[in-house]
Formats: sequence, structure tokens, C-alpha cells
Amino acid sequence: MGTYPSFAFTPSDDAVIIWAAGQIYTVPLTTNEFGEKVASSTSPYPIPFVAHIKKRLAETRRDDFDILKLETQDTQRVRAFKELRVDEKGDKAVFQAAGITYVQKVGEESITKVPVLYESAPYYSPTFVRGADHLVLHARWSDTQFTTFELADLRNGVAHELTGLPFGR
Repeated sequence: MGTYPSFAFTPSDDAVIIWAAGQIYTVPLTTNEFGEKVASSTSPYPIPFVAHIKKRLAETRRDDFDILKLETQDTQRVRAFKELRVDEKGDKAVFQAAGITYVQKVGEESITKVPVLYESAPYYSPTFVRGADHLVLHARWSDTQFTTFELADLRNGVAHELTGLPFGR
């Protein structure tokens, strides 16, 4: 897919443009009773186009690399992290690395995993709770339940699912 998105909204916000199966499609949208944009009853249709492309091919790089060994070892060097947030005092940072949310005291090497309810689920957008830097709020993704918020208590190592939130974004 490269570095470009595989979808975009039209300027009039009445359709989504997607790339699929080697073609570009328009997916018409409508608004539901909640005010959300959803697919309309009109079927998606391709946008005809012609592209003149030029590609240069290079020799495929081959390395002797055991990915299973790397992925299953007890420790790994993290070369990139994302979603960095610092508490109000600037003493602790919360971030994601290798798909796991961590907390680290600034200036120290040791890190702590943020407690979660589902170890195999992907989590994102961690942040400290204002005025309670021992609490971390982050979101858990599910393909069937979509986003669920969890509040993790760093003091006692327990996570709680937040329920009763209104429908919406």
C-alpha cells in the first residue's frame, strides 16, 4: 500500500473513495438516525482512470534472519515508540512500544507494563488521568465491540473497564 491512505472522503462529505482490488471506488454515504455517516443503499462503483507508471526493480535483499527467534526472545530492544504522554509533574511517561503500553519514570531505565484486562488485545491512546498520575486511561480495540476504555491503576496493578458511556465518537 505504500505511504498513502487507502481511503479518503469527498470534499462534499457524501462518499468515501477507496482503493481495492486494483481499482478506485466511490462508496456513497448517507446519515443515520444518530447523525453518523454510513454506507448508503447505492452500491459502490469504480472511478475509471488510466495511469502511466514507470517502475525500477532492484535485487531483493536477502539476510540470514530468524524472525521467530527474535519475536519469541525474553527481551527485545525497542527502536521506536509512539503515543508518548508525560504526567503533570513531568516525573513519568506513558507510551507504546512493540504493541504494549508502558510507564517509565523519567531518568530511570526500568519500565512497567500498564495493567490490562485482555493481554492479546491491541491498546492505544494511553494518557495519565489529570490529578491522579497513578491512573492511566487507554482504549482497547475489538473488531466486534469497537473501542472500549480501560482505567489502569498503577499502584495496585488492576485495570477496570469503563461502562455506561454514551454512544458516539
